[in-house]
Amino acid sequence: MTSVKYRLFSSFALALIGFCLCFFFADNAIGYCGDDVQIIHQSIVALKDNIQQFINDYTYMNANNVDVVATNAYSWGTSFILVPIYKLFGLGNILMFKIVMIISFAAFLFIFSLYLSKKTNVIVSSLITLFIATCPFFITFSNDILKDLPFLLVSFICFIAIDSFLKEEVQKKQILYSLFVSLMLSLCVLFRENGGLMVIVLLFSQVVRIIQITKSEKKIDKYTYILFLLPYILTAGAYYLVSSKYPTFYQSELLNYSPMSMVKMTLYYLNQIKTEFFNLGNIFSFIFLIGIFFLFIIGLIKKYKQEYVAVIMLCTLFGYIVCPVEQGIRYIIPLLPFVFIFVGFAVASFKYLNLKLALLLLVVLNVFNVYSLSKMNLLLRFQYKDVNHGVTSVSAKELYNYIRENTPRNSKIIYWHPRAIYMYTGRLSFQISDKKEKLKNADYQVSIIGDDKPGSFYDKEMYDYTEKTYVSEADVYLIPVYRNTNYAMYKITKDSKK
Repeated sequence: MTSVKYRLFSSFALALIGFCLCFFFADNAIGYCGDDVQIIHQSIVALKDNIQQFINDYTYMNANNVDVVATNAYSWGTSFILVPIYKLFGLGNILMFKIVMIISFAAFLFIFSLYLSKKTNVIVSSLITLFIATCPFFITFSNDILKDLPFLLVSFICFIAIDSFLKEEVQKKQILYSLFVSLMLSLCVLFRENGGLMVIVLLFSQVVRIIQITKSEKKIDKYTYILFLLPYILTAGAYYLVSSKYPTFYQSELLNYSPMSMVKMTLYYLNQIKTEFFNLGNIFSFIFLIGIFFLFIIGLIKKYKQEYVAVIMLCTLFGYIVCPVEQGIRYIIPLLPFVFIFVGFAVASFKYLNLKLALLLLVVLNVFNVYSLSKMNLLLRFQYKDVNHGVTSVSAKELYNYIRENTPRNSKIIYWHPRAIYMYTGRLSFQISDKKEKLKNADYQVSIIGDDKPGSFYDKEMYDYTEKTYVSEADVYLIPVYRNTNYAMYKITKDSKK
């Protein structure tokens, strides 16, 4: 058995590698994702304690958006941990918000490596953890301010807590584990809307554990049932207390339970894994995906009885794929560690030739990651943290400043990125896509006229930014009032003379 010091050292080293790579890639800008703006804004309103006004405004904006942009409020966990960052740095240093994401990822790597090295050995766990730490997907993804990486950390710790709780035989330790599971379940529900799936993991894991105890002909005393029930009570209480002031809204209309859509989404996420983790060209990607899948199946067959909690975690995929909206691999990030855990179980169980081949596969995957990283110019990015693009570009800040100083506080502004306008100016905003008749519902229109666009499908309708334009669909005039290198702003009026 490898010494604890050696396991700690290797886990810390791997976490440090992951932190450095992500930090080298990070910049001081917010792109066009949109979710990051809302998460930061929720940390602002949590600090200023004007939650209800925020929710009322988001309710209005979402009701007027032609396309679905967001819920009225996301889960608040990530926003809470960003409150100190906003208090210290405001919105002037976006990089500090991203460091929280990077620390979350590095902490996950440390705990994942410790866990897997205990279950397998340091060589296997180090190769697998190194593959995750050097994965270009995670390195680029950490540059977004989203709730997925903090939830990855929290949900994985919750899994370890549940696993340890159910396998503990000493009653005094069971009490401590029961309380710790309660804490972690509460955090899971707080950090992500589908964090409630961890409650289902606990429930089914407890059922399996009760069956195991019954088969062994051991008696289950009343204290065990009380300790089993305690996490549900404490988690429900914690959720009620937090949600009474910080409510979370869910988009239930996005759920779809049809068998065909669930099959489609399963195949979609498998393809996402191939694309994001084995992006080596079609042939190589397919070969490596098959190799990893083969190892995963072997590990699953060998360890499904002992590691039933990890199996149940993987089964929560059914809770993710009922949402037929393609959200990228970020949506199933909490499940990815368990694929690699069973891969580790398989590799550690091999001997001689099979072991050498499996280790060679892991080494080759790491080499490809290093090759991909070499093309990302991380050192060059490290030297230039201030990037002039997205919602924090110089021209965007000039636009926000103009809006704050030259428009009434109750103005309504049409713009494709309403969350950015709302956070930086306090003005209500919504997007109308190509529904030009909805121009009459606002006071101003903002269009992108420069090259810094999120995609060609935005701002299809361009207006003359030197002369007023009549829009017959809404029976209004657009009168240019402001222009810089990337934005044009118009006042919407029914009177052509104004």
